[in-house]
Amino acid sequence: MAEFRYTARTSQGEQIGGAIEATSQDDALAQLRARGLQDVHVTHAPDVPGAPADDRPELGAATQPPAALSPAEASELAGHMAQVAATQLPLAAGLRAAAEETGSRRVAAALLWIADQVEQGRSLEDTLEHSGQLLPAHVTGLILAASRTGQLGEALFELVEQQQIARSLHYDTRGGLAYVAIMLLLAAAVLTFICYYVADVIRQMLLDFDRQLPMVTQALFWWRDYGILAAGGVALVLASLAVAYRVVAGRVRWERLLSSLPLFGTLWQSIAVADWAGLVSVLLRHEIPLPDALRMAGHGIGSQHVGSVSLHLADGVARGRQLSQLMFSQTAIPPSLIPLVEWGERSKTLSEAFRIGREMYGKRAVMRAALIQAVFPPLVMVGVGCIVLFVLFGLYTPMFNLIVDA
Repeated sequence: MAEFRYTARTSQGEQIGGAIEATSQDDALAQLRARGLQDVHVTHAPDVPGAPADDRPELGAATQPPAALSPAEASELAGHMAQVAATQLPLAAGLRAAAEETGSRRVAAALLWIADQVEQGRSLEDTLEHSGQLLPAHVTGLILAASRTGQLGEALFELVEQQQIARSLHYDTRGGLAYVAIMLLLAAAVLTFICYYVADVIRQMLLDFDRQLPMVTQALFWWRDYGILAAGGVALVLASLAVAYRVVAGRVRWERLLSSLPLFGTLWQSIAVADWAGLVSVLLRHEIPLPDALRMAGHGIGSQHVGSVSLHLADGVARGRQLSQLMFSQTAIPPSLIPLVEWGERSKTLSEAFRIGREMYGKRAVMRAALIQAVFPPLVMVGVGCIVLFVLFGLYTPMFNLIVDA
């Protein structure tokens, strides 16, 4: 069990915080939500309070911002800023305290740099506008918008919660696919052992009798001598072609190809659309203009295919066209999302429409992953059983014939 720190809101709107023991961050999140808490943010508790002075960033006022943070690091920084905003501590002091708690040197350096700039008299908005690529565009944009409306803590809690939901969705689906992959690898290992070891022993015994082998036995030995190597060669060629296409065509076209695969393609598309819709919803809820929200979401999600579509939609909306009309021509956008967007445009509740879309496609992705996990293992077992019967029939038919002829 590990210890995690959390902040959350009660059903009465009261901001609370504390520590909880759980097996993982997702487990801690589930326990807190089961208590009826909202806007939950969970972080790892540091193993040792503080850190050695020579292993911490300098506290002096740096003039240049630190290197750009990764999406995961930016999410952690946003969580710390949300906690500082919720506790109503002075911003600079709260950021320095958060820097002492985090286990990431890069996040600590970013927090200390922002604290230095604030202590020098610069506003948070001005600091982030001159921070270069320190934070992803959607995080910077949300902080700037929320600072103007006085809802910084609430906005960052929503952003972190959205990213935790997205990570949980990825973990759940990958876990189901990993189970299927392990089943296939184990089946391949067992069949290879049978063909290369068991079949060899019986083959030598049959050859000693110098008799004509049945067709099924000849087919089995041909598969042992040439078929497995041929199948491996075909798999190697296909893998090489896939790698070459990924390198030459680029990530966007590669993701577009993956999304066209049966069953698996719709799973990946549902995950990407759920991530995108959730991020757009959070950005719109805090009064970021639609074109800017679409651009920020396009740069902020992991799928470059859906991200490029979001950037194209942003350009169209900026020219005065309706978002729902633009979405009709985009194959990356599921048709079932368009009526939701049309409803949001009519009722002026686009943020709510995208939130519903995130929930809908998130549940759809989980259901598809569960379907794959439920259907593929039995199919693999049936396939393995058929192959085992073929091997046994091929090996023991000539032995049965020998007994009958004797």
